[in-house]
Amino acid sequence: MAEEQELSVQEIAELRDRWKTEVGLRVKKQLLLALRNGDDSWPNLLSQLPNVGVAAPYPEALDDLRGLDLCEERLERVSLTHSDLSFASFHLCNLTKARFQYSKLSWAQFSRSNLTSADLLQVTADHGRFDRCSLRGAMMMTSNFRHGSFKGSDLRSSVLNGCDFRDCDLADVKLKGAEAYSVKVPPSFDLESHLTNSAGPSQPEPR
Repeated sequence: MAEEQELSVQEIAELRDRWKTEVGLRVKKQLLLALRNGDDSWPNLLSQLPNVGVAAPYPEALDDLRGLDLCEERLERVSLTHSDLSFASFHLCNLTKARFQYSKLSWAQFSRSNLTSADLLQVTADHGRFDRCSLRGAMMMTSNFRHGSFKGSDLRSSVLNGCDFRDCDLADVKLKGAEAYSVKVPPSFDLESHLTNSAGPSQPEPR
């Protein structure tokens, strides 16, 4: 899956503003209820959203949730697989054991969220921000995180085989005990030392 081209401020605002309309707010409320109840018919709700000028790049393969704001929501064990969540916001979310397999998370923001044991298998998350997140024990194999940020995040005991972290900000990331074969990292990042040593004091887990 290709990386997301950077959109203009106006285009990003259009994606996000559709969720703030009367219809968008209603769809979001119904979406959250369906996700929490494990109702996988929620993609049927999306046809109600206002049209936008920025075409979804993979309409036949991914459900269009671009620009969705789910900040501070409790979404343990929800399934958001095969979804386009580009430019979405998950700041301070509880996403423990949430599933994002095969989803597009380009330019999405997960800052200070709890993604412990989450499933991020084969996601495209270029330019995604995961700063100060807990990703302990997360499944992240063969995912694209290029140009992203994991500053101060906890990825201990995660599975990173085949991941691409090139051009990422990995300052103060914790990787001890992670499984990391064929992982691509910035040239200045010493992957082996991070896998065997704790990088600084432990941070409190996000809620």
